[in-house]
Amino acid sequence: MKKFVGELRTWFKKKRHRVNSINKTNDGDYTLNVLDIAAEEEGHETFRIVILAFGFGLEATETVVGIGDKSYWDNAGVPGAEFRGRPQPHFFISGSGDGGLIDFVASAFANFDHAMLIQEITTSPGRRELEIELLSIENDARQAKERAEPFDLFNSYNARITPLIEGSGLVARISRQLRPGVRLTLQTKDESVFSLGSAILNRLAAFTTIRACLTTEGHDFQHLACESVERVNGFVAEPDGPTYQLNCDGEVITADEVIIRRGTFRDGVRGRFTALLGNHQQQHEEWLARLGEATRVPVLSAEAQDYFRSKARDANIIGSVRRINLAAAAMPIAIHLSLKMVGTAFQADPIRSQLAFANQAGVILDVEIERKRIRDLTGVAHGLPYQGNHALSSTLGSAILTAA
Repeated sequence: MKKFVGELRTWFKKKRHRVNSINKTNDGDYTLNVLDIAAEEEGHETFRIVILAFGFGLEATETVVGIGDKSYWDNAGVPGAEFRGRPQPHFFISGSGDGGLIDFVASAFANFDHAMLIQEITTSPGRRELEIELLSIENDARQAKERAEPFDLFNSYNARITPLIEGSGLVARISRQLRPGVRLTLQTKDESVFSLGSAILNRLAAFTTIRACLTTEGHDFQHLACESVERVNGFVAEPDGPTYQLNCDGEVITADEVIIRRGTFRDGVRGRFTALLGNHQQQHEEWLARLGEATRVPVLSAEAQDYFRSKARDANIIGSVRRINLAAAAMPIAIHLSLKMVGTAFQADPIRSQLAFANQAGVILDVEIERKRIRDLTGVAHGLPYQGNHALSSTLGSAILTAA
């Protein structure tokens, strides 16, 4: 894109503008109906090339009337600690995509930490055997899908993954982190709990949580397959009773917390461009089917990642900004002290340092502080020289140096 723009020598960025419609003209150009959100003004612009980049998009705000959808991008949507004192808090999670599975796991934990959970799973004993079995199930499921044959992922996990995670002690460790007395209901449209549309790691985290709930006294899990979920009108919650009453295709269920995951609102975003998109969805699915496994996101082995990192260093290509920032924040501050007699005074006050010389005189020190970053990442060390009390007090708070 930068090369393309460079050749044109013109580049305009328009933020907070919404394209309401696109119409193709007789001469092959495209006319856009654009709303300037800040100015609340609508205008028309014509272009030769239009690229539609929708991204993941945002979710609908209320797919179940009376219950606001939680956003995947908002940390506030993660269930907090159990402070109400409910003996058996019941969480109802609707949706089996990655967002739904993460919320499902978060609801089960007394203090949810996604990074720590992933660390717990990926460093568990027997990880290699677990990985091989998970990939084997994944392959079986995808082959069954290509043959248009039914395949129940959850049943396969029950039969082939349960012995591995219980034998390694992973389920027992997760059980100790559960929210006291928690009960979980996962509602999906499919008959199976899991689908190929979610990540393997998220499925494994959810399955381990399910096994922990089913094998821990006072905890419970149930799966509910239904097409629609509605809030029961007229239900009034008691002070110590469940907050919600739901109708799931005729089955009534109560819950203390309800989390709705319906994915991004793609139809609403793409609806304005129906005329331009045409049968894009059908063409896209045919393209995916034609290329088969090539459309899957590749996974690099640890050896392959190390190889590309070494090649990047040889080519003087620094790491990603995220990794550089993490490494820089973790680096310690090196303190270099050089002793230099610049004056004597009793109880040398500027840096509160006192050395036991024969005449009991204090010594003022020159102090240089330097923060170094990993040379492999940036190729340069940044020096921040200071002298006197200011350097010590601003960096260390206070320092008292003594010598025998």
